[in-house]
Amino acid sequence: MTPKAPARLIGYFAPRAPVCVLFRRGPTKFTQMVLWHTDTDVFVPGQWIRGVVHDVTMTSDGKYAAIEIMRDDQHVTVCRPPYFTALEVVESPLCYNGTQIFRDRLYIIDSKVYADNACPLERLTIGPRSISHNGYNYEYLRQEYKRRWVIDARKGAACGRDQRKREVLFKDGKVYDFEGDNLRVLYDSNPSTFESIPAPDWAKQW
Repeated sequence: MTPKAPARLIGYFAPRAPVCVLFRRGPTKFTQMVLWHTDTDVFVPGQWIRGVVHDVTMTSDGKYAAIEIMRDDQHVTVCRPPYFTALEVVESPLCYNGTQIFRDRLYIIDSKVYADNACPLERLTIGPRSISHNGYNYEYLRQEYKRRWVIDARKGAACGRDQRKREVLFKDGKVYDFEGDNLRVLYDSNPSTFESIPAPDWAKQW
């Protein structure tokens, strides 16, 4: 019998809070979001989707994320990790000419937005030929966007440092840290299986 392939992990770290948003992929078309509190090493398993996460950006405190998801179409969901339940859905890729959260502002560039609630982040709609807005110009946005803090083990193993400056490793669906010369498993995502998980009330509100 062919052994089951391990899950694949990618983690996005909040720049100003001890938070990492993990995406666990496997089987191929299913993804689960997990919230990792890096100060306490508490992992909070969140919702699943039938879809593939292509890209992510988040506010500096990690409370809100904009997630590019591919299913039958491409869209961006603005949500509260670790839940995919959408506060807003944007018909656009998450890229320079689409949507991103940048310095705690939601930038929407030539995109169609569906929103039931007022956005607490400053929403700016910027035309494709605009040079600057409030002192931020396109080149600066693009440079900042490339500096995201990511550990990506979708195709094997990857290592980096968390907010505590610990060296951590993502491999075979597990999160490790280094204790001296030894690896210690902090979290094993492999036992997780797809299930319907409702979002709590706080995850449905801005």
